Amino acid sequence: MTDVFEWKTDFVTGNTLIDDEHKQLFQQVNELYELFSDTKKYHDQISEKIISLKTILIKHLYEENELFEKYNISEKEEHLKAHTDLIKIINEFENYNFSSLLVALLLCDTIINYFSEHFSKYDKKFILELNKKMSIKT
Repeated sequence: MTDVFEWKTDFVTGNTLIDDEHKQLFQQVNELYELFSDTKKYHDQISEKIISLKTILIKHLYEENELFEKYNISEKEEHLKAHTDLIKIINEFENYNFSSLLVALLLCDTIINYFSEHFSKYDKKFILELNKKMSIKT
């Protein structure tokens, strides 16, 4: 099956920790989409994969928040607010049945759209500053 959420070289930040976590998010979304091929067969796995994806995403956002705080990244408030807003949206999915195909699709769509917009609007700009402060050459 072709990946729905394709990693592109444009997404590379040069920060191995962040790049690896972003790639892991891509992989999780793609694995969830793969399970959609037979929802009856993979019903239980879909719920587990949604929980795993949510956990990995929230962990990543908190870790990125900590880096931005630790290295006092300029204009971090706007970036951190974007993270907080996404966490609120993701947490709202808990109000629904995680085994629902619609919920799974909405979660994937939310993550794909968020990442595509967030990366170009925030990460590209702020990761360069973070890398400089962490002395990471890109």
